[in-house]
Amino acid sequence: MYLNTKSKALFLLSIIWYLATPNTMAQGCVDTIVSKKFNVENFGGTFGGGGYQDNYDNFYLMGSIRPAIMKSSFVKFNSQKKLVWSKSYYSPAGGDPFAYFRRFFGVDNQQNLYYSSSGFAASQFIHFLKLDSSGNILNNKLVRVTNTVFGYFTGTINTGEIFSTIINSYLSTTGKDAHFVGTDKNFSSVRWSKVYKPAFTNFIIANGNSCIEIDDTTAIISTFLNYKNPTNLSDTIYTFHLLKINALTGNIIQQKAYSVFDQQNPTKSFFASPLVRNINYANKQIIYQFRKPTIAGDVYSFFTIDNNLSIINIANYLTNTVFGTSNYNSISRSEIMLSGSITQSSTTKLATINWNRNLQLTKQKTYYSSQFTVNAFYTNLAYKNTNNTFSYFVPANNWFSPTSNPIYFFDNTKNPNFEFDCSDKDAELFQSSPAYIFRSDTSTFISQPGFNYQLIDNPDTYTAQTNNFSEEKYCDLVSICTSIKIQGKPSFCLNNGNIDSFKIVRNNSCQRRTIFTVDNSQMQILQSNDSLVKVKFLQPFKGYIKAAYENCTIADSMYIEVDTVYNIKTGVYLGADTLQCIGKSIILQAGSGFKKYEWQDGSILSTYTTADTGLFHVKVVDSCNTVFADTVYVYPNPKKLNIAYNNPLCEYDTAKIILPAGLTNYNWQPLASSLKTGNILLLFPTGTSIYIINAQSHNNCLIEDTVLIKKKDCYGSLYFPTAFTPNNDGINDNYKPKAVGILQSYSFTIYNRYGNIVFHTNEINEGWNGRYKNKIQTGGYTWVCTYTFRSRKSETESGSFVLIQ
Repeated sequence: MYLNTKSKALFLLSIIWYLATPNTMAQGCVDTIVSKKFNVENFGGTFGGGGYQDNYDNFYLMGSIRPAIMKSSFVKFNSQKKLVWSKSYYSPAGGDPFAYFRRFFGVDNQQNLYYSSSGFAASQFIHFLKLDSSGNILNNKLVRVTNTVFGYFTGTINTGEIFSTIINSYLSTTGKDAHFVGTDKNFSSVRWSKVYKPAFTNFIIANGNSCIEIDDTTAIISTFLNYKNPTNLSDTIYTFHLLKINALTGNIIQQKAYSVFDQQNPTKSFFASPLVRNINYANKQIIYQFRKPTIAGDVYSFFTIDNNLSIINIANYLTNTVFGTSNYNSISRSEIMLSGSITQSSTTKLATINWNRNLQLTKQKTYYSSQFTVNAFYTNLAYKNTNNTFSYFVPANNWFSPTSNPIYFFDNTKNPNFEFDCSDKDAELFQSSPAYIFRSDTSTFISQPGFNYQLIDNPDTYTAQTNNFSEEKYCDLVSICTSIKIQGKPSFCLNNGNIDSFKIVRNNSCQRRTIFTVDNSQMQILQSNDSLVKVKFLQPFKGYIKAAYENCTIADSMYIEVDTVYNIKTGVYLGADTLQCIGKSIILQAGSGFKKYEWQDGSILSTYTTADTGLFHVKVVDSCNTVFADTVYVYPNPKKLNIAYNNPLCEYDTAKIILPAGLTNYNWQPLASSLKTGNILLLFPTGTSIYIINAQSHNNCLIEDTVLIKKKDCYGSLYFPTAFTPNNDGINDNYKPKAVGILQSYSFTIYNRYGNIVFHTNEINEGWNGRYKNKIQTGGYTWVCTYTFRSRKSETESGSFVLIQ
């Protein structure tokens, strides 16, 4: 909503009258959102490294302009978003001849600012300025390469906290090594110069990428290396190297190398040139980022290294749009912020994306204005306020412009989600994607003395010119929130579905966002806006749904009951048809939670106990008056244990009984003189005996039978044991047969396995004691017995047995 000057004045007067009039309506929440436009002399867009937020929430913005002489400019905003000062730095003789690659290094603990600039091509100079917190020049130096080497300073050092050393990189056009030079932060001397190169010669390209100090004595350098695969020369291996160096000497302390592979092509590495995006100075963990274009869109990959240069976290995010520029800010803060320009529906928008240090995406915003007609291609910068809100600075146009350009400032600190044309709106620019595969590589770098560098006073006298600036409103809007009301059904039955909607009625002049509050264990919000909320009920409950304006006391609540008396069932099930054990009862269960039960005999309980068999049925009604029914048939137990054994036994004979299959837990009495193997039961009665055998059927019904084993007189027979144990325990100490009947003649001989007679007797009561030649024996033996019972013919039998020690 935009108003002309007269309309704005009348509108504001009506608001003041409205707020001052008593007893007309409850006073609401009033917002006046104002964005600002700063007109700054000698300020244009920037090209990389254009902003920095210190630990005191001061924000430094860097730009440049190309009038007759090039000028580099700084603007400082304090934590209240007030423009404190703006200054331009140039030489009256020739402007800033090195100002193509410009880099704002950061701020030291005395709040001094550090700035560098270098030429575009074949520039063997880098220009340093050290400024105090008010922008005054403290030091003005040049670092010069004295060797005859073609190259230039790149200015790719990461912005961060300044500790003890200013480290910069020099790009040699040979592309075969990484050159870095370190000076003290007062620019009084060159501390060291190093060239970092691969430890082997079979490589394609190697170069430096970035460097950041992590404390007074240590820095981390990143380099990249491409080399031919020794086992397949047609394959190129791409690696990046992390070198921990002594910031005071440049010597390598530790290093690790990594190759990056795609999930879809895990055997082919690809080029990755990671830059520092965030650092936690407390635990020395650094977050790096690189970007890889794909068919689906650009993939922004983040990974975290610990103090041992090991990768401890990886995350990838795919963007669905193209970023014209991208700038990272707040490198030492607890989040990673990317801001850039995008084009959607022919409209240039500025975007801000926020990740936390766990590499989780926390916020995505786009913002633009119908009045915002400047070229947003070059730079837009955002930073996080201490109250977790955002502020956006947009330097208009670009540094090639010969005229000054304004800085636009959008602030959402009063209400982070209050949206209007100049404010930010939620966006879906990035989504999580499968992380890349990082593998360790065995390649290493070595350090050697580098180029010769000379630190000299700048022959050009640099001037710090104070720029004029002014501040004006860019766009504003007034919002008054006076009432809010929830409308919907007060009761809900889950059986009719579990999704319901509630309408929100609010006054039209309110621009604040509606916030809904529910019990997340009872319901889930599926969709919400300022006029409607759609919820999914998770279970029956009694409770409230609440709506309020964000950061405002005006609110409303609605009491709702969701199937509050009984739990909802999708049906009733008595189970499968079953069997009834003789003499036992069975319990049929219809389940709890229904409003009404009715069994076949009129019973109204949820369970039904019966000892009868036959058909049973139940009808139930749930709390939504839906009727369900089910039946079950209870059969009498058809299983009977039927074991018959009609063969009489001679003394010492065995009764073999085959037990019926399909039964479990067999038991019998008496247990003495019996043995069960599988479904075979062997009984060894010494006389006529009665056995009681029982088992369980498949439905755990107990069934049993009684078996009578009769003994008969079998005269004229011999029984030969199959083993004996001559251990002097008084049981089976001698081997001999047992006779039933009257013998008239008897001859019994035992042989060992060699055919030697170990025992012979003609007396039925005399047995072998297990000794042969006065030595106890073991193993198997055979026997031959010739005998004659009274009134019978002579018979001869043979067999074998085992002597057990």
